[in-house]
Amino acid sequence: MLNLAIFLLLLLIILPLGKMLSRIFIDNGHLSFLERFFINFGLGAGLTGLIILYVGLLGILYKWLIIIMLIFLFVIFIKDIRIIIKDIILWLKSFVNTHFSPLERFLIFSLAFVWFFTLIGSLSPLLGMDAASYHMQDPKIFIKAHKVFYLPYTRESLWPFLVQMLFTLGLLLKGVMLAKLFHFAFSIFSVIGIYVFCRRYWPRANSLMAGAIFALIPAIFTGTTYAYTDLGVVFYTILAFYGFFLWLDTKNNKWFYLSAAACGFLLGIKITSAVTPAIILFLYFFNKVRENKIIKEKFLPVIIFTLIILATGGVWYIRSWIILGNPIFPFAAYLFNGAGYMEEKLRYQLTSGIGTGPVQFIKMLWPLTLYPDRFGGESIGAIFLIFLPMIIFVRKISKFIKYVIFITVSLYASWFIVYQYVRFFYPTLIFLSILVSYIYFNFCKKDKIISKTSTVVIILLFCYSAALSVYHNLDKIPVVFGVQKQQDYLLKHERIYEIAQYVNNNLPVNSKILILAEPRLYYFNRDSAVATLIEMDYMADKNIKNKQSFEEYLRSQGFGNYMLYMKDYSRNGCPDTPLTAQNLFVGYDKKLLKETEFVYRDEHYVYQLWKIGDKNKN
Repeated sequence: MLNLAIFLLLLLIILPLGKMLSRIFIDNGHLSFLERFFINFGLGAGLTGLIILYVGLLGILYKWLIIIMLIFLFVIFIKDIRIIIKDIILWLKSFVNTHFSPLERFLIFSLAFVWFFTLIGSLSPLLGMDAASYHMQDPKIFIKAHKVFYLPYTRESLWPFLVQMLFTLGLLLKGVMLAKLFHFAFSIFSVIGIYVFCRRYWPRANSLMAGAIFALIPAIFTGTTYAYTDLGVVFYTILAFYGFFLWLDTKNNKWFYLSAAACGFLLGIKITSAVTPAIILFLYFFNKVRENKIIKEKFLPVIIFTLIILATGGVWYIRSWIILGNPIFPFAAYLFNGAGYMEEKLRYQLTSGIGTGPVQFIKMLWPLTLYPDRFGGESIGAIFLIFLPMIIFVRKISKFIKYVIFITVSLYASWFIVYQYVRFFYPTLIFLSILVSYIYFNFCKKDKIISKTSTVVIILLFCYSAALSVYHNLDKIPVVFGVQKQQDYLLKHERIYEIAQYVNNNLPVNSKILILAEPRLYYFNRDSAVATLIEMDYMADKNIKNKQSFEEYLRSQGFGNYMLYMKDYSRNGCPDTPLTAQNLFVGYDKKLLKETEFVYRDEHYVYQLWKIGDKNKN
């Protein structure tokens, strides 16, 4: 478990780094251990990601340099590290000696059980569409080049990449498993964040229930095992609202500025997260207007709030604007003089969901629960569909819950309009989990029969989630503990691996591979690019388009010798794609070098590797 040991050492550097930064915003002395743990991790992880970015931008992304920097930080923070270790030991002793109710013990056991199998999944080899397409592919290229730079024929290499910078750190120091542990950590700290957030207003059991409901959502614990960024979004969303609610309670602007730092890191992960600072600013002005504060008191903190967001998250957008003329490339090209992709190529909101409209807005929870394939395939479980309708029976809703309901509806509305995909729904699930806990303790527990029935339902749902966590990760145990070779595991589980190994072992080192209908590039050790992304660059440049055919353009860019085509025969797949091996390079000599087939559960893919020759003279 070397990866786990290295990650714990990194955590001992990240936490004091965050503690140093937190002194700007708050007095740690008035917080509980878990609150300090939560805040310091968030600030430390965000600052670590920015450090890796700036090192990469300077072109000095070398392993030896990063190790020296980490050793230096370890020495500098050695006093704080000792205090952190001491605090962890004291908290663990206190935790062991705490008397928990039977319900609390069940919740803690459920969390521990699911987290164990989720950790197994996180320590397994790299799988997943976005993970192999760019979350780890781009960091791999950055490491090879020793710099962070714009990658040609990509749409995402100038996107906000804060979590990918942490992946870069893990990949540089050890490899895939260490990198994936960052996403696992964001998942754990998100649950801690939900707990400490609710604990400010609720008893321990209620807060623990809210965290457990979120952690045991199937989409959450399965998504945690992939090198994705969505749990990073969840974490910083919680931290942002945590800071805002403490400002709401204390009117101390330092908490408002902590919320701003979290919003900046959040915008350093996903542009769609802009809804969170928008909600916070709306609620801030709402409270100031109610208090009839003077203009200076309304706007000066907002100006500082905005500047902090720019300091912690602005670099990603400024960089994209400088390089490509569009801070949110490739989107909204019409706003930035055509810098970006055509709108008809970017209609992601049409690829999933049930459409927009008043009826769909109201009934969404039903199809989202029962038909997850329409929303990306990840399940949110049945707990929300069962319990949320009961909120109409809750009397005397507290001020805290009124705010939570407003935030929930706002996040849901944004998701509903922008992109109806489950992973983008994660931030809304935070507050839905809080609402379910509130309903359980403030309605279900008030009646003896309803209390027993609802408790049994929750236990059954949690047991089902626990069984799912075993199902999804059981076959990963042999490879994690070294019983099975990684190559054998990947041949069975990763569709692209076999053909990628053939390419790596048989094609010249300087080969460039044109990939059709398959974005997973991580396992190729040859220069490769997705044909549709090259085509978008080609279509956007009218000068080139008028002078060269697409095939001629591909040849001029070095992608005219080898072509890999994927056919998807899976249950929900589409074997017919716009660009195929048949309709591309028509009139050129083509030879099929290799064909592989991947079949696993309901997945079925066929890959064809073609050698492109000269144009036919006939």
